[in-house]
Amino acid sequence: MISYSLKIFPVLFLLFVLDVSAQIPLQQNPEAVKAIKITLDYIYNFEFGKAIERMKNQHGLGVHPANSVINAVLIYWRDSPLIPGSEIYQQYEKYLNEAIDLSQPFLEQEELYGEGAFYSLAGYGLLTELYAEEGAGLRVVNVAKKAYKYLKIGKEEMGRIPDFYFSTGLYNYYREKYPELKPFYKSFMWLFERGDKTLGLKQLKMCEAQGVFARNEAIIYLYHLYLRYENSPVQAYPYAVKLTENFPRNMRFISLLTEVLVAMNELDQADKLCSRLIRNERLVFQLSGTLFKAIIREKKGQLVEASRLLDRSLELHEALRKPDFHYLSMIYATQARVADKNNDMDLAEDLYKKALKSNPYVPVQAEAMEYLNK
Repeated sequence: MISYSLKIFPVLFLLFVLDVSAQIPLQQNPEAVKAIKITLDYIYNFEFGKAIERMKNQHGLGVHPANSVINAVLIYWRDSPLIPGSEIYQQYEKYLNEAIDLSQPFLEQEELYGEGAFYSLAGYGLLTELYAEEGAGLRVVNVAKKAYKYLKIGKEEMGRIPDFYFSTGLYNYYREKYPELKPFYKSFMWLFERGDKTLGLKQLKMCEAQGVFARNEAIIYLYHLYLRYENSPVQAYPYAVKLTENFPRNMRFISLLTEVLVAMNELDQADKLCSRLIRNERLVFQLSGTLFKAIIREKKGQLVEASRLLDRSLELHEALRKPDFHYLSMIYATQARVADKNNDMDLAEDLYKKALKSNPYVPVQAEAMEYLNK
């Protein structure tokens, strides 16, 4: 449902638990709440060593589903993209299932049901996203059905707890948008109540304005939806700026800002950020910096250099071993534009067809379809 670039469900649902009701034991443990917030801020800001050090005492909770979710969150931000079958992938999946299992005793007690529901939702929601990225359609549907019953709780609580505007808004948007882009899921949508894309975006904005714990998550998804689904970089840009200001060490957010600057043709500003990404030790940021620098060169008409950088981008993408990574569609689309400018229309058509087969978001999909249908 959402690419490696932006997958935030676990943080949101973990933090919901911290504020959902005075009856919840974790809420009555202010020291644990404070410790968890600090740990998550360290994770967000790519200060993983500090986060791990704080996690050694399990936030004073002992064996608890909150700690399982935090372990999964750490793995996601530190190690993504997660490669199916890898040891890290299996560890990540294990923590999510562990959170679900540890939440079951909570669900069996009326006074703890709310807390258990949220931990289950964190686990099932993130598993849904994980399997959706892999294109594992039936697994997605099966896990999503389990998450859905917990998700419905939020619709009844929005007025009392503004953070619930996030989960409800996200559901309303994706319930309608995702089947439009992935026809496989249309036949299963009768299992889920209808949504409303416009209302969903409005609710996410309400969470940004009024939410406490989910505000950053709302900002992340508003960026993602406006840029990659609504194809509106101008509307996405302010959210990328907020993220980089709040968490300046987070290279993922630097990459998001670079992407939207390129889409807005703010090429010189984006070029400076590309150099910073390329110097990073992690392949995924080297890839994003190299790809966006290639797009900048293509836009400036420097086609030889653009082609060289695109070849390098393909090498880095292959080294990541993440075949469904949406950057691949952007590489092919940029190669297609280079080919078209070189008057090789047949090659451009072939490359756009490859882009359409490479898990594109709406901007690349629309660009490719327009070229192939003209």
